[in-house]
Amino acid sequence: MGETPNYYFICNPAANSGRMKKNWDKIHEAIDEHFDKEQYHVEFTEAPLHAIKLVQDAVDRQFSSVISVGGDGVANEVCNGIMRYGNGNKISMGILPAGTSNDAHLTHKLGNDTIGALEYIDAHKTAKFGVGKATGDFSEEPYFFLDHCDTGLAALAARSAKYGTSLFKGEWKYTLYALKNILKFKSNPGTVTVDGQEYVGDFAVVAAGMGEDMSGYKLWPDNDITKGDFGLLMARGLSRFGLLKLMLAAENGNHIGKEGVDYIRGKKIEIELDRPWPYQAEGEIFAEDSTKVTFEFIPDAIEMITNIDLDN
Repeated sequence: MGETPNYYFICNPAANSGRMKKNWDKIHEAIDEHFDKEQYHVEFTEAPLHAIKLVQDAVDRQFSSVISVGGDGVANEVCNGIMRYGNGNKISMGILPAGTSNDAHLTHKLGNDTIGALEYIDAHKTAKFGVGKATGDFSEEPYFFLDHCDTGLAALAARSAKYGTSLFKGEWKYTLYALKNILKFKSNPGTVTVDGQEYVGDFAVVAAGMGEDMSGYKLWPDNDITKGDFGLLMARGLSRFGLLKLMLAAENGNHIGKEGVDYIRGKKIEIELDRPWPYQAEGEIFAEDSTKVTFEFIPDAIEMITNIDLDN
C-alpha cells in the first residue's frame, strides 16, 4: 500500500428506501471533488451480504480503506468483511451516512450528512474502536456488529419488517411493526448472564449497545463508544401494556429506572432463552430463531476513520 490512502467505496443503492440510489450522482460528484479518480473505486451491492465479499476484493486489490455508503446494514456488512479479511492487512473503515437510521454513524460521531462526512474521510484521522461479536447456535461463524445487537421486541419488529409490506418506509415502519408485535407479544423465560452475574426472568428485551440510539429511540442514554464495554438494557416481567409504556418512554430515554427495566454495563452477555427468538444487529436479522447467543465486546478491533478526539 502506498503512503497516500486509497478508498474502495461500497454503496448500497437500496439504502434509505432507495433514496441513496436517487442521490448517487450528487454523492459521486462530491467524492470526485475530494479524491483523484485513481485514488478511489466504487462498487454497488447487489444482494444481502454482498458487501462482505466486496471487502475481500478490496483487500485483494490492496486498498488501504473501505468506505460503506448507506445505512447501518451495509456498514455492519463491511465491518464483518474487515473482521474476516482485513485485520491482518491493517485496512481501515469509513462510513458515509446515507441510510434510514444511521445509528452506527451517530455513535461514531459522523452525523447524518452524507456529503459533510466526506470531510472526515478526506482528513483520514483514524483510531481503533471496539466491536461486538455475536456467537451462538445460529452459525459456526461469528457475526460482528459496530453499534448494537438485541433480541426481543425490537428484533421481532425487524423480522416483521424484513418480510412485511414494502409500503412502510423509514424509521416509523419499525414502530408500526413493534406495535403490531406488542398485540400478540409473549415474554420469553430464560437467563441472561452478564460478566458472570445471572439475571433470571421473563424477558421482553435484551439489548446491548455502544451508543445511545436505536432507530430513533434513546435506548441507552448517555452511553458512549469510548466506554470500552456495552450498555445493556433488559426488560423483564412486563405486561403488553407495560411494554407499550416502555416503548413510548424509550423515545426520549425516560424508561431508565422504570419497574422491570435493568440498565447495566458488561463486556460478555450470555443469553439462554426457553423459546427461539430472532436476533438483529443494526436492524439486520442475523439469527432467525436462536435460544443461545453470546455478545462479547472486542476492544481495539477495527481501525476506523473518525471525527472523535480520543485524546480528550
